[in-house]
Amino acid sequence: MGILSFIFAVAVQSHVYFATGGFEFFRPWQIEKALELLEEDVESLEVDHFEIFHHGNWREVCDDLRQSDFSEPLILIGHSWGATAMADISKCLEKDEIPVDLLITLDRVFKPGFSHVRSKIPDNVVQNFNFYQDKAWFFAGRSAHRREDQSLRGIKNIRVEPSAGFHPHDQMVLDLVETGVIKKLIQAQLATFDAH
Repeated sequence: MGILSFIFAVAVQSHVYFATGGFEFFRPWQIEKALELLEEDVESLEVDHFEIFHHGNWREVCDDLRQSDFSEPLILIGHSWGATAMADISKCLEKDEIPVDLLITLDRVFKPGFSHVRSKIPDNVVQNFNFYQDKAWFFAGRSAHRREDQSLRGIKNIRVEPSAGFHPHDQMVLDLVETGVIKKLIQAQLATFDAH
């Protein structure tokens, strides 16, 4: 059974964070709708903590996470520059040996000023699902996530056909939430903890 085929409810306490890309004062309607639906999804999974933040606040979020006790699942999701911020948070947490159980990167776009090497995923990330569009209008996500040692251990790079519409970079996020892909990934990760 693949990770996407888990469809049962679990009640593991967990922490899910979503970093948005773009500008702090504006979110495209596709992202607003996707976040509204994702919030309903994580609530139905009985997630203990769900937080949405702008990618520019990644250092503060990392500092908060470093002061927390994570014997429970930590799931990081980011879109665009937010996905790059989540890679930086993962690298920050690696210093304190805090595992990131699941990192979902959605059309990750490199942003100057972020410290982490463009497509490297640190070893404290157990699983990384990297969804990208390499032929999207204007923005194209990072297609080749790898570990520091260049391996693909725990990493799945998944090419998504660009969506129809004005801005497929944002529409992809809504499509992955509406079709239940993101919820199933979170659910499967929670199920691995529930089994322990």
